[in-house]
Amino acid sequence: MIKNDLADLAGLPARVTGFFQPCGVSPQSVDRVLLTLEEMLSNTIKYGYSDSAEHAIEIDLRVISPSESAPGDACEIVLTLTDDGGAFDPLALPLPDTSAPVEDRPIGGLGVHLVRSIASKMQYQRSGDKNQVEISFKKTVDPAG
Repeated sequence: MIKNDLADLAGLPARVTGFFQPCGVSPQSVDRVLLTLEEMLSNTIKYGYSDSAEHAIEIDLRVISPSESAPGDACEIVLTLTDDGGAFDPLALPLPDTSAPVEDRPIGGLGVHLVRSIASKMQYQRSGDKNQVEISFKKTVDPAG
């Protein structure tokens, strides 16, 4: 959990890297998760709240390995972010026109587009006064670990 304060993002990379260390997750997979956290959390902190009160943003990170009962399942990393900010469905954003010249593009939207492109699956739901975004990534194993 972090507060809705950009300063709280500073310690996140070390915490996430430490979480993944015993799991044998590749540096590339860790980087994808860190990039996603940075983008999604900074957007929530900057734009998700209409007041200056302190809010908690919950972060749930899981590494799911295939079970012996379902050997065809892929290993995956599942990141769930829950906040009590204003309703915002990142999947409802239109895809940006990346073929347009930079000066003709509207500001914003590229970060969420990047997250959508590196995730294997992304789901959103609004439950009561909370946004919940679940983002899944295919796990790659670190050959050194």
